[in-house]
Amino acid sequence: MKTQLLSLRPPRKGEQMPHERAPGHRRLYALARALCALIGLSVLVLDVASIPAAYTLLQTPCLSCDSNAIQISVDQMRALKASGLSLQAYSLYMVSLIAFTQFSFAGLGALLFIRRSDDRMALFASLMLVTFGGAAFTGTLHALPAVNGLFQSPVYLLNAIGQIAFLTFFYLFPNGRFVPRWTIAPAVVGGLGWLIPLFGDPTLTAFASIVTDGWLFAILVLSVVVAQVYRYWRVSSPRERQQTKWVVYGIALCLIGFLVIIIADNALLPPRVVNDPIATLASNALTYLFFLLIPASITAAVLRSRLYDVDALINRTLVYGALTAILGALYLGLIIGAQALLRRVTGQQTQPAAVIVLSTLLIATLFQPLRHRIQATIDRRFYRHKYDAARTLAAFGATLRSKVELDELRASLVAVAQETMQPARVSLWLRPSHSEETEKTRRVTTP
Repeated sequence: MKTQLLSLRPPRKGEQMPHERAPGHRRLYALARALCALIGLSVLVLDVASIPAAYTLLQTPCLSCDSNAIQISVDQMRALKASGLSLQAYSLYMVSLIAFTQFSFAGLGALLFIRRSDDRMALFASLMLVTFGGAAFTGTLHALPAVNGLFQSPVYLLNAIGQIAFLTFFYLFPNGRFVPRWTIAPAVVGGLGWLIPLFGDPTLTAFASIVTDGWLFAILVLSVVVAQVYRYWRVSSPRERQQTKWVVYGIALCLIGFLVIIIADNALLPPRVVNDPIATLASNALTYLFFLLIPASITAAVLRSRLYDVDALINRTLVYGALTAILGALYLGLIIGAQALLRRVTGQQTQPAAVIVLSTLLIATLFQPLRHRIQATIDRRFYRHKYDAARTLAAFGATLRSKVELDELRASLVAVAQETMQPARVSLWLRPSHSEETEKTRRVTTP
């Protein structure tokens, strides 16, 4: 049974189903749905119209590119030509990448609108995905004001709607209410920060820049995290917690991947690799792909959170992520250590192929034992209840194969029920066998 909220729970006393709303509420909700559809269509039309403009603008290098997020600088153009990549090929690649990302956001938002537009939280999620992915996060739309100044205000308005919707969504998710109540204040501050520049007042615009780019923005992001943690532990139902896990899983993977890219660009990779245009294109592609995990996880949480077990995905991610990090660090340490040792002993600058082969064989040998050890550690630390229950049931299976005494089996069965299900009381009733019933009847009826 569907309710007007995202969680599929029975309606509370006095709560109305979507089809049971008052006529005034139905008309108001229909108007809100039509407005969301109009905003979404506007974003899609402008996105399509902005692709040729973005492609043209990308081929026009600029001396100062602070005004938009599309053009490249003259120095970047020279680096492209030095690497043998034409400006036309670079422009086509970037436009294709940005268009793929923004239409992926829009497609998932359209899917939510088609499937669940009768649910107000799903409708808001649809609006957020279309406006944030099509007008705020990705960049072809920002090419229109550079071509024609009349697009300046509409593009900024859609960008503001996307930014406000993205922030507010995480205050409301998953049941459509501000929890705790103080989250209304940062939602209002964030909304004003994005809307004030529309009025053009310099003083107010300076305040708005603090909200959108300064220290207040960091506080807003932190408040989102605090609100979601509080909601998860104090308010959410089991189904809402499952939906929250989906979204947190997608955001965590996105931020970890983005952080790895930043660390690699600034600390791990040499400058000649970081400044290489081909490496920059690959880094941009990975960044967009990581950010696509956010709309994908939100869509899964809204539509199919009961179908897929997110706990299993989180478990596998923790296991294989830790395994990859440990083996990668070990492999890198072996290579560097062997190279340093050979340089000191033999004076050779290049290491022989045998060192790489032996290091690879060692990593392959350690893969399965290390994976099992990491799996057991994560099960004990994060899934201790399930881990203990599985071990208890496995031990009881071994007991069944070794014990034949009824009293011992009865005691073992009661102990297993207490350890795995942890009920308040445990009672065991054994049905008497046919021979026992016959003997009891004979004793009663015989003088």
